[in-house]
Formats: sequence, structure tokens, C-alpha cells
Amino acid sequence: MRAKLVNEEISFKEDSDPIKDMGIGLTLLEEVEKDGAPELDERMELVDDDEAYFSGKISHPMSGYNGSFEYIDINMSLTKENGEYVLTGRRERWAGSFPKYLQRKVDEDGEDYPEIDDWEDFNPHMDKDKGQTYDINEKFKTLVEACEYVNNELDFEG
Repeated sequence: MRAKLVNEEISFKEDSDPIKDMGIGLTLLEEVEKDGAPELDERMELVDDDEAYFSGKISHPMSGYNGSFEYIDINMSLTKENGEYVLTGRRERWAGSFPKYLQRKVDEDGEDYPEIDDWEDFNPHMDKDKGQTYDINEKFKTLVEACEYVNNELDFEG
């Protein structure tokens, strides 16, 4: 029985590679798909082995209340370069309202507002004095830190 235990320990040591277990030498795709990897927001699309990308609009949870709307138009890319995780992109925060006739129609008919991408009659404005537009340019040592930052960026709370 003892010999069997020794063989299992040797087998474990052969299968385990501490360098790969830490993510060194793995692509971003391999690292994200690895067991026990941190959760990367599902809206991030893996473009290739070393890049994940998101482009789109995220609505504020209170959008629609009293006809006032806010959303973030965001483009960002997470790449793995030389063992670091680099996040680049641009974020713009917009606010605005629908014309009164559409607001009344939604209120009276109980209809849902259209999806953000279909907002043809929306009158947006951006308050540039409050830093509503900024570039994203961050570097992280670990995938955990990078995922936390990405997930916070995509969780628009206002």
C-alpha cells in the first residue's frame, strides 16, 4: 500500500508545473479558461489568445426615472503583454432625455424604453467640465487585479 502512495505523489509532481500554475507562459485565453481563474465579465469578448475586448453602451440602473437617462459609451481592450495585463480604451459618460411626446407615450402606454442602441430621438449631452470623458490606460501584475478593474468599469453605478 505504501508503494502506491509514493507513486501517486510522484505522478502529482510530474503533472504539476508551478510556473504554469501561476499563469506564467499561458496566453490570456488559457489563463481565463483555467480552473480557479478569476471571473472576467462575460461581456468581454475574447478576440484572440491574448486579447479581450468590449465596445458598447452601458445604461445607468436608474435610467428612465423621470425621463432622465445616463449611459456610458465605452471601448476597452485587455491584452497580455510580457507577463503584464494592459487595459486601454476610452470611456464617455452621457446624459440626456427623450422628447416630451415620447416620454408621455411611455408613461401613458406603459411601454418599455427602447434599447440604448435604438435611441434615435434621444437628446444627449456631455458635461466635459466634470471629467466625463477619459482614457483608460492601466497595467496590472495579476489577472485578478485586471479582472476586478474591468468588472468595475462595466458595472456602471453612476
